[in-house]
Amino acid sequence: MSIKDKGEFFRRCEVANQVFACVGSHEQVDGVKWFFRQCDGEVDRCCKIIFRSWNKPRYAPFMLAVEAIKKDRGEWEVDVVKKVVCGV
Repeated sequence: MSIKDKGEFFRRCEVANQVFACVGSHEQVDGVKWFFRQCDGEVDRCCKIIFRSWNKPRYAPFMLAVEAIKKDRGEWEVDVVKKVVCGV
């Protein structure tokens, strides 16, 4: 399944707030603003969420990929699996 709307992502994925908290911590470190682009996978157990920066040529290669995996006890593990920040 692929979700390309931030509102739908928040409605359908229980880990959305945790994902955005993780992304926010990277904004503070890198000084880059990240915007939701899409979520792929099963939103109730494992998904990969892609963020991009500003829609300008200089920022075209910027990308942040976050993976969210639901563990056996129901807690979510959220980690950045790829980050590309060029030219900052």
